[in-house]
Amino acid sequence: MPEITVRGVSKTFGQERALGDISFSVHDKEFLPLLGPSGCGKTTTLMSIAGFLRPDAGTISCGDRVFFDQARKVCLAAEDRNLGMVFQSYAIWPHLTVLGNVAFPLKIRRMKKDAVRRRVLDILELVEMAGYAGRYPHELSGGQQQRVALARALVYAPAVLLLDEPFSNLDAKLRERARTWLKHLQAELGLTTLFVTHDQDRREPPGWCCPRTASRSRSRARTSRPATRSSWPCGPRRSSSTAPSEQPGRTRTRPRCAPSPSSATTTSTS
Repeated sequence: MPEITVRGVSKTFGQERALGDISFSVHDKEFLPLLGPSGCGKTTTLMSIAGFLRPDAGTISCGDRVFFDQARKVCLAAEDRNLGMVFQSYAIWPHLTVLGNVAFPLKIRRMKKDAVRRRVLDILELVEMAGYAGRYPHELSGGQQQRVALARALVYAPAVLLLDEPFSNLDAKLRERARTWLKHLQAELGLTTLFVTHDQDRREPPGWCCPRTASRSRSRARTSRPATRSSWPCGPRRSSSTAPSEQPGRTRTRPRCAPSPSSATTTSTS
């Protein structure tokens, strides 16, 4: 699976700056959580990568493919990027069954009917929803709807998986189980995955160990590593949303972006 690279991306809505010159990368087959408080631009970042929003500046690439380059006037349509997306609200269609929801991306790609059914049933088996193919969304729990949305994102074998806080509508116990299950599934499939969340203060469940995280404040992005396994054994390192140079009494004229040797913690784990 390819690497996602974001360089110098910015986006404004009217007078409001949503993204300011951000840079980071998601390595091949890596599961990278993107952390940050509500309103800091995490979803805008994800939508820009997916092709649902056009940034004002910068470049976005996936392996050798350039998705967006403002200087070269390149901007691939979302349907040409081959990315899987799971929205915070799941966005599954209420008038379609589970099978119909998951089959939709294949139908618009004009796959043969028999091939569509085989592929959909295989994916539903993978996400442990094979027994619910004939049900409608209102007949499913929140966790089951989340798995349907994930199955729909995986069914056409995307190059990269983008997740926009997909567990925020679940209760605490279901959220922990879903996180662990998703991490194991991602490792099994070897998918390059960017996972957006604002849940920085929770201790994550076993199996959620991520070597790196990317954090977003209202002015910048950076990547970091856990300091040691003993101090943060099963989850992303908690990062301050205020950099030393952004503390009260000091100003910056231009936000600094990461990853770079000066802004990323690179202490190796034991």
